[in-house]
Amino acid sequence: MTPIECDDRWQLYFRLRELDVHCECKSYAPLYVDVSSPSTAIHIWSIAKRISWSRQQQTRWLDSCWHIQV
Repeated sequence: MTPIECDDRWQLYFRLRELDVHCECKSYAPLYVDVSSPSTAIHIWSIAKRISWSRQQQTRWLDSCWHIQV
């Protein structure tokens, strides 16, 4: 995964807190998250992807979801 910039890390932190995910982020330090369940891991992945991917990457990924054959 691409490293997340400082400002984006705070966005991730605050969004995880809104979802009641236990995490800690201090100035100039890494973000620590308590991954206690699979749903927490999915929340982290989803939010990090939204923050770190460009709009074009997000659009391409969403478009590919519409074309999945079941």
